[in-house]
Amino acid sequence: MSISKIFERLIKYQLDSINDIKNTTPDNQFGFKYRHFTTYALNKLLSDVNTSLHKLCRNYYAKLQNIDNQLINKLVCTDVNDNINRCNSGYPTPQMFTYYDKIGIFQDENNLPIENVKRVHKIVLKNRKTKLREIADTLKISEGSVFSILHENLSMRKLLSKWVPRLLTPDQKRQRVDDSERCLELFKRNKKDFLCRYVTMDETWIHYYTPESKRSSAEWTAVGESRPKRPKTQISAGKVMASVFWDAHGILFIDYLEKGKTINSEYYMALLARLSVEIKKKRPHMQKKSAVPPR
Repeated sequence: MSISKIFERLIKYQLDSINDIKNTTPDNQFGFKYRHFTTYALNKLLSDVNTSLHKLCRNYYAKLQNIDNQLINKLVCTDVNDNINRCNSGYPTPQMFTYYDKIGIFQDENNLPIENVKRVHKIVLKNRKTKLREIADTLKISEGSVFSILHENLSMRKLLSKWVPRLLTPDQKRQRVDDSERCLELFKRNKKDFLCRYVTMDETWIHYYTPESKRSSAEWTAVGESRPKRPKTQISAGKVMASVFWDAHGILFIDYLEKGKTINSEYYMALLARLSVEIKKKRPHMQKKSAVPPR
């Protein structure tokens, strides 16, 4: 039974005049079971109201808020005879609507209080690193409910941070955009010439000893032969930073950072000066053309 039908029937039966027809009109006149009189029928109707409201409130709550107070007063049993005044045991009243709203009794499609969904969302937006246990302790609800709200209601997931080389300032980002646009313009002019003159570089840590992987140590064996064995080893703690420069023709040079030194602006300036020398030495055909510097 829909909310609108329940309201229509309640108004039609004129609850305030129940005393005049008490135990005199058979319930089959109002569409209830035979031999049950109006008092029983009205109690049954109010029970239906309570059940239907809890089932349908998620769809009709917005409409219920706009219902005129006079209409609601006609729907509740505050003025009905004491014989059927059972509203105190759970039938809906305007006061109960307000109370249900405050405690979050109006539920969503997953049977979770809407108010709890809002509160969880507010906590997460305030601190996106918060844990399920912390949210559950704050709201006094189970971790399972918090998990359902986050994943099913809010469609949120907790992701690990993505490692990036560094966080750039707005000026650095703008400089990268300008450099990229300049390179793109040169590339569109002459793709082949651009690729032949383009020089790039990268840095990587090189360990003194790197054991072979399990896959690389695999061997072909015949039926009945034992599995090959190898000792368990670890990557050595000793390592060195290598800066590699290359172009379309191959590696230009590799620079190994000396122990105790750090990579800074002076170090990079020295590398670029050495790069210019290496290009003249290994790419003499490019002396008349300027190489596109590494980015």
